[in-house]
Amino acid sequence: MSEKYLKLERFFYKNPDLKTHLRGLAEKINTSPGFISKKIDSLIKKGIVKEKREGNMRTFSANTRNDKYRRSKRAFNIQEILTSDLIPQLENNLYPDGLILFGSYSKGTDTKNSDIDIAVLNGRKNTTDLSDYEEKMERSINLTYTTLEKAEPEFIETLANGLVLTGYLEVPQNAQN
Repeated sequence: MSEKYLKLERFFYKNPDLKTHLRGLAEKINTSPGFISKKIDSLIKKGIVKEKREGNMRTFSANTRNDKYRRSKRAFNIQEILTSDLIPQLENNLYPDGLILFGSYSKGTDTKNSDIDIAVLNGRKNTTDLSDYEEKMERSINLTYTTLEKAEPEFIETLANGLVLTGYLEVPQNAQN
């Protein structure tokens, strides 16, 4: 896939609530309307984008209710974290037993206003400047420091449904009841 095509797809992952027409989309991702016109149909066929027609005007938006969109967006979000070098930064500063991605970002249901929720298991509560990562990923990052022994069962279940970025998640026996 070309870099321009990936940029087009990325736009809909980063802006799931935005509706735009062909020319506006071309301006936003700095490419030609002709390119958008040629490539947008493949994203519609994949279920990533939905189209609404009003006369001659075509409006496009993320197909957020489609399972394929959510799975693809989840993979995109995970790739963003992995390529950002955020994980080594947190490991080197917090020394956690595990880092767990949870919440809307881990499910692929995040919006432009969502943050990235990461649980820090048994880690040091150091002040870590995450502003470069937040800028790069266009989301604020929320670190939740916890120990599983003291966490509420509902929160442990939330973590179990998240994604282990590094380390491990060992659910205590008393949390499984």
